Amino acid sequence: FTSCSASVGGGMYLYSSTATVSGTGFTSCSASGGGGMFLASSTATVSGTGFTSCSAYYGGGMYLQYSSTATVSGTGFTSCSASVGGGMYLYSSTATVSGTDFTSCSAGTYGGGMYLQSASTATVSGASFTSCSAGNGDDIYLNGDSHTLTCTAACNDAGMYMPSGSCTSPVA
Repeated sequence: FTSCSASVGGGMYLYSSTATVSGTGFTSCSASGGGGMFLASSTATVSGTGFTSCSAYYGGGMYLQYSSTATVSGTGFTSCSASVGGGMYLYSSTATVSGTDFTSCSAGTYGGGMYLQSASTATVSGASFTSCSAGNGDDIYLNGDSHTLTCTAACNDAGMYMPSGSCTSPVA
C-alpha cells in the first residue's frame, strides 16, 4: 500500500471485521485517523509488516477504537507521524505488541511511539522505541484513568508519560 489516502484508514479500514495482515507494507499512507490502518470494533493480527512515513491526526501508523483488538508482532513503525500517537493510537482498545520497533515516530503533542486513551490495554514486550519524539511521552503516553500497560520494552529518550492510570510493570 503506497501513497494511499482516505478520511480514515489511509491504507486499510476495518469495521466490525477480522483481518490477518502479514508481510505487507504501508508507505506514505495518510488519513485523519490511522494513516496506515484503522480498526473500529475489529480484530487484526499484524506480523512482518512495515508502516513507513504514514501520517494522520490520530495514529500515524495504526489507530484502534471501540473495543478493537490487535496483535502486532515483528512489525516496524518508522517515521510515522501524527498530532497524537505517531506510531499507534489506542482508544478503548487492546493491543499486544511484541518484537516490534518504533523508530523516529513523532507526535506534535502526545505519544511519539504509542498513545493510550479511555481504558485501553497494551502489553508491550521485546519492542524498541528509538528516536521517537513528542511534546509529552516520546515513547508511550497514557491519558486518563483505567489503563493497563505491561511493558518490557527498551524505551529511550524521555520514555513514558503517565499523568494517571496504571503500569503493571516498569518500563525497562
